[in-house]
Amino acid sequence: MKLGITGGNEVDIRKVTNALSMLEQDQAYFIRIEKVKKIRTLSQERYYRGVVVKIISDETGYEPSETHDVLKEMFAEKREIMLPNGKKIQIPLSNADMDTKQYSGYVDACRNWAAQELNCFIPAPDDITNEMYEEISKRKYV
Repeated sequence: MKLGITGGNEVDIRKVTNALSMLEQDQAYFIRIEKVKKIRTLSQERYYRGVVVKIISDETGYEPSETHDVLKEMFAEKREIMLPNGKKIQIPLSNADMDTKQYSGYVDACRNWAAQELNCFIPAPDDITNEMYEEISKRKYV
């Protein structure tokens, strides 16, 4: 069961109390309370895939999927998971799990890296027009 609340007001407290009262007795439950994050937007993803990844991919000769994997490994925030043998490893956070702030930081890191390491200019999201998207998507380097 998922239950969305906005704070500790009386209505929300009643919603939580009602939800808890509906649970079967003699059962174990795990309750997790999380702050709602605003996930990355479709326009952010369009810019990342269609501009950032495309330009870096064209510049390096890597396929877009390879470029994305490399960028994710280098710049995405990491989360720790425990393997069945008890060993802990760090894995990159999926783009889909990033909130808008995390995603903006990730994309900025990718752009800065491209500028410094590849001497490759990638326009900022606010500077991109639909015509520029089309022009970038048609480019072929290598």
